[in-house]
Amino acid sequence: MAKVQSFSDKVAKAQKQAKKCPVCGTPLSYMKVVSPVATESGAFRYRTRVARVCKCTEEELKGM
Repeated sequence: MAKVQSFSDKVAKAQKQAKKCPVCGTPLSYMKVVSPVATESGAFRYRTRVARVCKCTEEELKGM
């Protein structure tokens, strides 16, 4: 029979396994970054990517 796992157990496990920032030591989280890219015809398309960020680099990606 499987062990019942509560939400707090899942969060604690995720925090143990999360990679940490080498600069500030906070756990890295994922953020979807959308950037405009110009095409040959002069129109713009959007390039999306998922980036790992921490508290010290989050403001740079948000553009604030």
